[in-house]
Amino acid sequence: MASQGQLIQIDVDQLVLDLRNNRHDPFRKPDEAMRALLGSEQVIQLALSIAHEDANPMDLMGVIEKKGTGPRKTYVSLEGNRRTCAYMLLIDPERIPSGVANRQAIIKKLEKAAASASFMT
Repeated sequence: MASQGQLIQIDVDQLVLDLRNNRHDPFRKPDEAMRALLGSEQVIQLALSIAHEDANPMDLMGVIEKKGTGPRKTYVSLEGNRRTCAYMLLIDPERIPSGVANRQAIIKKLEKAAASASFMT
């Protein structure tokens, strides 16, 4: 387990959104949190910015290990929920929940941006 203050590299597929982030009311499901982030937090713009310009390496994310998730560790993003969501959508744009306005157009835009993103190689 990572101790406080230790820098570790984590794959995006090991991250989960913080459903109890103090910036919003608690969510029961990841799709609810993602829908809220997409609606009010400019996550698509952030994802496109990350794809085109990379993320600022000084902007570290704060995570804690989520217990009971199986043999591969999973981490909850306590600081950086927007960036976590942006990375998740660049890796797999189909994760955009159904019912999000212009879902198909957003998926295509993210797929195109991800194809040229340096962190994807």
